[in-house]
Amino acid sequence: MQLHSRHLLVIPSLFLTHFIIKLVAALIKFRKVSILLKNYPTVAGNWLFGVSPLMAKNMYRLQDWRLEELGKDKTKQFQTMVISPGVSLVTIDPVVIKHILKDRFDIWTKSETDTLLLWDLFEQWIGRGIFLAPHGRESRDKGHLWEISRKTAASIFTRNNFRELMTNTFVENSKIFIEVLKKVFYFLQ
Repeated sequence: MQLHSRHLLVIPSLFLTHFIIKLVAALIKFRKVSILLKNYPTVAGNWLFGVSPLMAKNMYRLQDWRLEELGKDKTKQFQTMVISPGVSLVTIDPVVIKHILKDRFDIWTKSETDTLLLWDLFEQWIGRGIFLAPHGRESRDKGHLWEISRKTAASIFTRNNFRELMTNTFVENSKIFIEVLKKVFYFLQ
C-alpha cells in the first residue's frame, strides 16, 4: 500500500482536533467553576498561564509554596492553564476539609476526564479508583464508582488495621535499618 502525503496528515490532524475539543471543554468548565468560587481569594498569576509558571518555579517545594501563598487565608483558588485549564481550591481549614470530604462530599466533584488534557496518561498510571473517580452531582455516574471505592477503602483502613499495620511496618523496617547501620558501622571500622 502506498502512503500519500495526505494520509500522513490524518493522525496529527486527529490529535490536534482531539486536543482542541478537550481544551474548549476545559475552558468552559474553568469559567463555570470560577463563577462558583468567586467568593474565595485567588492566588495572583499570569493572565494566560495562571499559577502554572509559579508552580514550575516552585516544583521542588510545591507544598511549602502553596502554604506561603495561603498566608493568613485558609482557603484560596489556584488557577492553572498550561497542563489543564482549571481551578483548584486549596485549603488548610479543618472545617472546609471536613465539609468537602465528609459532610457534603456529594456537592463537590473532581473534573470529568474528558476536560483534562493529560488525565488519560495519569489514569493509565494509577488506575480509576478512589483517587481519580469523579464524585458528586456533576459526575456522570453520580459518584457511584467513587462510593464503591470509598467503602472498600473504609473497610480496609480502620483505626485498628491502620495502628496494627503501622506498628508492624515500623518494626520490620526498623530491623532492616538496624542491619544496614551495622554493615555501615563495620565497614567504617
